[in-house]
Amino acid sequence: MKKIHLSLSLQSRDCHFKVHSDTVDQLSWHPKNPDKLATASSDKTVRLFDARSNKCSSVVQTKGWL
Repeated sequence: MKKIHLSLSLQSRDCHFKVHSDTVDQLSWHPKNPDKLATASSDKTVRLFDARSNKCSSVVQTKGWL
């Protein structure tokens, strides 16, 4: 399984997440908490990240596109 590397710059700090096994199709920063990020991938998961720790805090398995 290949890992997708997602690199972002947050307030002059680099964040690197290596967890998705397919392309990242969507991402969104939390509107009130700039350290929280959500991503949706073709690997049929939605993942929530904490940019302060550079770790995935939650994973939601989905059925993919309907």
